[in-house]
Amino acid sequence: MLVAAGISAGDRVVFRLPNCPEAIALAAACAALRAPFVPLDLHAPEERIALLLEDVEPALIIGEGRYAGAAARGIFNDGKLHIEGRVQRISDTGFEPLYIIFTSGSTGRPKGIMMSEAAVLAFFHGLIGFMQLPESSRYATTSPLHFDYFWLDAGLTLGSGGTLLLLDRTLLRQPRRLVEEIARSAARYVSAVPTVWKMILAVAEDDLVKLANLKEIVFAGEHFPQACIKRLYERLPGLVVTNVYGQSESIACAFQRLPSPLPQGLQHLPVGVGHTEAELFLIDAAGAEVIAPGVGGELHLKGRILFDGYYRNSLETLRRLVPDPRGLDGVVFRSGDWCYFDENKVFYFVGRIDNQVQVAGNRVELGEVEAVLLAHSAVNNVAVIAVEKEAGATLHAFVVSSEGLAENELEEQLRTHSAEWLPHYMRPNRFHLMKSLPLTSNGKTDALVLRSYLNLTDGELIRHCSGPRSSILSI
Repeated sequence: MLVAAGISAGDRVVFRLPNCPEAIALAAACAALRAPFVPLDLHAPEERIALLLEDVEPALIIGEGRYAGAAARGIFNDGKLHIEGRVQRISDTGFEPLYIIFTSGSTGRPKGIMMSEAAVLAFFHGLIGFMQLPESSRYATTSPLHFDYFWLDAGLTLGSGGTLLLLDRTLLRQPRRLVEEIARSAARYVSAVPTVWKMILAVAEDDLVKLANLKEIVFAGEHFPQACIKRLYERLPGLVVTNVYGQSESIACAFQRLPSPLPQGLQHLPVGVGHTEAELFLIDAAGAEVIAPGVGGELHLKGRILFDGYYRNSLETLRRLVPDPRGLDGVVFRSGDWCYFDENKVFYFVGRIDNQVQVAGNRVELGEVEAVLLAHSAVNNVAVIAVEKEAGATLHAFVVSSEGLAENELEEQLRTHSAEWLPHYMRPNRFHLMKSLPLTSNGKTDALVLRSYLNLTDGELIRHCSGPRSSILSI
């Protein structure tokens, strides 16, 4: 059908679909034609989707959504793809990535990560070699199509000869029913962000006994509290918990099966060593390579698994893909992650050195949230911070109004505005009306004052837009 519609190499094919076998078949067909596929969030606001489509210039949109610039639109009916109209030639980028995944961007617009076929295959070579899934393994995924970990799950399972189980994502907010669905599916492996397991432990911990077939939990995308892991170990004897670590710019670069029980006094979870296709090293604040165990530095990544750049964003590409700072040939990716390694070269993730946070496994640039709020006529200034607790990260927006609105009026307007422009995980949970934002002596937002305002307790983490290193404070 794609060939009949006129799709050829270089044409971007967008789809907004739920998790379904047809989406995987569609991605494979696009790959065969060298037509980059672009999965978009099924539930993102239409205004945000319009911005993305303006950048992508798709030749074909499959699923929900319309775009005046696309000559063809496709829908699945009874498992078959039906395409209306014929594709007209769209301006070509001169590059044919396998796919483009959009993530939050610090400039106020999402960034499109372009992954080549060679990079993806190199990644799967490392992942499949590490996981060693037996043939006919039953592996369940909870990720949406626009989250690259869905494609990690799909490639791992199908590449290992297993059966991929697409769990009903509407059950993610119904923990008891989700546990029942996992049990009914007889899944041996389940991939889910820590937020899912935290909800299950909060609401349906006693139901975990039903998961007699469950052998291994695979997680990625956000911090997993050690207390939650320990409770899972207690409820599911023999369970294996695997930490998949990395950035969308490489899908992932390290894997680690966590020890059971977790060692006493463990400060940070290990993320492993670079897999067979990835080289990991640290650069300290002075620009020198870290060679001693226990010393922190910014993680840099090198290898065939690296992305080819951000779609139509050369400045950001040059900022992140840089010459090897050790003076060696080739380019490396500056991850923005602050890490250290131990005597066995096992890496540990400490936190971010920029304004990026993880909310329910999704990458969020606080600067993008601020840019959207500042576009509202009633906002004169704003600071967005993320506070992490056991239940997960929450976003707080401190707003200076230009129209003298009451706090409840301003909050109502900004919640409506946020819903129009931001996906649900990027919308602030709380809005605080301020006469002015507290500043440090160097003119940056004063995180300590905001901490006092929120009355944070020990062990909570606050992140805000105040520059490298100082944007992460252990409290």
